[in-house]
Amino acid sequence: MDAYTTILVFILLALSGMAMSNFIHNPETVRGKMILHDIALLRKQVIVQSEELASQRKIIEKLENIVMKLVENNGIDITNMDEDIEINLKLKEKGFSRSGSFQHSSFEDAQVGFTAFLHSSVLVSSGNAIIFDFVMSNVGSAYSHHNGLFTTQQPGLYAFYIDIECVKHSKATYIEIVKDGTRIADTYCQGDDMYDNSGTMSVVHLNIGDAVWVRPYDIDGSFHLGGKSSFSGFLTGFVTERP
Repeated sequence: MDAYTTILVFILLALSGMAMSNFIHNPETVRGKMILHDIALLRKQVIVQSEELASQRKIIEKLENIVMKLVENNGIDITNMDEDIEINLKLKEKGFSRSGSFQHSSFEDAQVGFTAFLHSSVLVSSGNAIIFDFVMSNVGSAYSHHNGLFTTQQPGLYAFYIDIECVKHSKATYIEIVKDGTRIADTYCQGDDMYDNSGTMSVVHLNIGDAVWVRPYDIDGSFHLGGKSSFSGFLTGFVTERP
């Protein structure tokens, strides 16, 4: 390499270094690179969101098709469905159902239910409440294991069920569910050479303060009930008559 060529190479390297230094230290150039980088990221985000939106639209279309098939198969009229939903929501906010009956304001307030068993075989007599003393659940604390009574704290439509176990060689056993002393359901069982079970249920409207319990009836003397006997009850829903 001759001296002239060496000088040219040196000049070119010097100019390249100056250009690189200017690119690195020039704020406008750095800012432009950052803007281009941000734009590239935004483009990627837009692409991802567009793909997600397209996927959600497909899911919505599938759900709409399923709903339309259900409507067609069941003959449901959806012409005024939006209006009905709006009316029901407004009534619910005011504490009423569509039928005009009173409605509890919250789900938690309306949770009532219990199940209780006999701890073991017990001696019972006609007319006296059977005390199911082993309580499995007692949501709302309306059942008392001290006296066997379920006392209503919230008005509504309630369901009650009893399962009675008769021990071996027991006499004919008549058991009833009563509301404030009035029979609302009854059952019968009799143990011969083996244990026997019998059950019944009742659905009844109760007001605050009404009491429901289980008792034997039409039986002379006393007799033993098996330890698997149980008493259950629960509030069926929110809607009830005005108190």
